[in-house]
Amino acid sequence: MSTVKALGIPKIKALGLGNSNTDEKSINSGNEKYFVGANWASRNIKFGQFATLNISLHSFQKNTKMTVFLYEKNKVEDRLLDSKTLQVNSNRLSVKFLIKEDFMDLFYEWGEDKELEFYCKINYLNSKIYAEYKNPLILKFDLKTIDGCKPEINFPYSKDDVSEDNFPYTSNVFKTISEISDLIKFYSQLYKVPEIAVAGAIADEYNSRKGWRKSVDWFQDDVLINWMPNFAIEFDAFINSNKKLLNSTKHDLGIGNIKLETAKELYNQYPQTFKKKNWDYTDLVDYIRSNDGTVHLATLVIKKAKTLFDSYIKQFKQEKQEAILVTYYKQGDSYYKKFIEKLKKNPNHQIGSGEGCRVCMQRDRIKKALDKKI
Repeated sequence: MSTVKALGIPKIKALGLGNSNTDEKSINSGNEKYFVGANWASRNIKFGQFATLNISLHSFQKNTKMTVFLYEKNKVEDRLLDSKTLQVNSNRLSVKFLIKEDFMDLFYEWGEDKELEFYCKINYLNSKIYAEYKNPLILKFDLKTIDGCKPEINFPYSKDDVSEDNFPYTSNVFKTISEISDLIKFYSQLYKVPEIAVAGAIADEYNSRKGWRKSVDWFQDDVLINWMPNFAIEFDAFINSNKKLLNSTKHDLGIGNIKLETAKELYNQYPQTFKKKNWDYTDLVDYIRSNDGTVHLATLVIKKAKTLFDSYIKQFKQEKQEAILVTYYKQGDSYYKKFIEKLKKNPNHQIGSGEGCRVCMQRDRIKKALDKKI
């Protein structure tokens, strides 16, 4: 399902309005019987806030209705995002549209766009105008960067620190985090680790499930590993090939993309944290594929990371600490080993936040998903 379909947003040709050379006056020609014009009250708007359109009329008929449509302007196909119906009893009206955070998903449909542009179509009696088409409301992705977590970024991507195929997160990711927020809070408190780091680690992995990767993850979770007998997985673990095709324990499972071999290591390292004993690989597969299992195991990885890094990062801001813990979740022990090697050569070396910076740049929205059901 495309992002547009997931949001319930129809694509429309918009009567040729996608042509950037279209003149706004010609669009509205002959429709000035009632309209003086309309304009955005403010352009200092962020995603998640309301945008207000002020409308002025030459004349009006009492107790009539006006319909205002909010569009996202695009060079190919404009999109109808929302509509409002107003009761007209004055020649001055205002209408508010919530610029939903979910609209950021549209960046995935048109990745070359560096911003989103919004205008309105207004229908009143037998007249209509396209308001602010030529001078649309423009919104950009608002990055939340912190000291030590500032990628060089040309909106919305940085090829150095922020993988362009995994940033920003889609609305479905935040919805999923909201759905499992109780589990994240429970295990984070139990093991005394930052809940943002646990949520961010899962979110970053779940966000990668797009395109062909989504099909591969489904095949791994629901077909390949799900039906493998324990002796077959044990044999793969014994041979211990580094190739996923030849080693089922190297496969990522569940919404947090946790490797089966990682789950086995955690099961052996923290046996007291699991409710049942003597699990084999098939039991672990089922556990990883459950929300409870994913969150439990993800929290243990963050706990392990915190144990390894705590003495080196405790002077950093909380956001950067979380980013470092998430990067360990992504890279594993190699991330820690590289840091220690550099530290031996340079005792003043400080660890970088790495891929985890994607979490600190979207921290506010992750926190919102944890604190309120979406």
